[in-house]
Amino acid sequence: MIILVDSDIIIDYLRVSNKQSTQYYKIFIERENTAYISFITVIELFAGREMDNPKKKKVIENIIEKSLILGATKEFYNLAGEILRHNIINFQDGLIAAHAMLYNFPLLTKNKKDFAKIKGIKFFSAV
Repeated sequence: MIILVDSDIIIDYLRVSNKQSTQYYKIFIERENTAYISFITVIELFAGREMDNPKKKKVIENIIEKSLILGATKEFYNLAGEILRHNIINFQDGLIAAHAMLYNFPLLTKNKKDFAKIKGIKFFSAV
């Protein structure tokens, strides 16, 4: 299954010692679903403090390398602008939501509360 992954899922994976307990591990390593990430998520990861740790930087680079990265298109720009214009959501989440909606991908995030403000967004549920 194709799933759009929010940065909080990857950050959780980076920060815990028991990787097997994380959603990222269970969904993408054990079950081999296909992880898509927005270019915004890549920027968020590279901007994070984890990049100062060589071991965590290697893990981030490996996750990015194994994920399919969504870029920007005219349709993306239009939808992202509409989402940001009509919803109270931060800029990064608005762009990630645009990718989820544009490609009709379920979104895996720990931040459902903010994304749920956007009509039509679908969430991935492991249940």
